Amino acid sequence: MPTAAKLLAALYLGLVCFAGALAVGSHLPEGADPGWLWAVATGAGLFCGWRVLGPDAGRGSVAAVAAGLRATTLAVLATLFLGAFAAMIQRSMRKLYDGPVEALQDVFRLMLDDARLLLHSDVGGVLIAGAMLAGLGAAHAARTWR
Repeated sequence: MPTAAKLLAALYLGLVCFAGALAVGSHLPEGADPGWLWAVATGAGLFCGWRVLGPDAGRGSVAAVAAGLRATTLAVLATLFLGAFAAMIQRSMRKLYDGPVEALQDVFRLMLDDARLLLHSDVGGVLIAGAMLAGLGAAHAARTWR
């Protein structure tokens, strides 16, 4: 059922993931194209905000911060998976894999390679602080509009 907490949680987390994607984009290698990174990250943030953060809002501040961190972690993992899966599909079209098992195994290697970009302090700071603020904002919305 749609609630104000779910709507605001989706918007807050979508904004956090968009800011995180912009921060990651500044650390990409020279000449690398981020492609649809910001759109995929924002979509994952919107979805996880609605489905994960929104229903958990309204259970107190500590639970709200934990829910924000959990929802952001899931959005980041979904973005990493979708990006790695798209890269695997592109590589498989160029026939770089011997079989489907090798291609599926490469998805996780690609995810780990992309996850290294999250180790920069500005990216981690944006995601962690944004997750906490998104959780608190969703909790405030749940308390205000019941």
